[in-house]
Amino acid sequence: MAFPFGWLAELGSVAVVNDAHRVVLWDEAGQAAMAYQRDLDGQTLGFEVAGGRVVDRETGSTWRVDGLAVAGPLEGRRLTPIAEAYVAYWFAWAAFHPDTFVRGEE
Repeated sequence: MAFPFGWLAELGSVAVVNDAHRVVLWDEAGQAAMAYQRDLDGQTLGFEVAGGRVVDRETGSTWRVDGLAVAGPLEGRRLTPIAEAYVAYWFAWAAFHPDTFVRGEE
């Protein structure tokens, strides 16, 4: 599954995409996106943007795009990155993985 930066930017300068047991966090200012497991200590967190910040609905903790909670009950905790997730040039990825599902094109 691919999440184009252009599509993420259309969601906002800060955005989240909750998908099954994963979440993609987006920060347009840093041109950064990363995917994480939503499960932390046996609890599946749901993320949203509130007041220009990424927060989880369960505890109200604030998260950075690098997966670190910087405020709230989970401050100092870190989400587990999806090992297979990384930023790549689409033309290179698509050449080797032509059947990749692209978010925003559904």
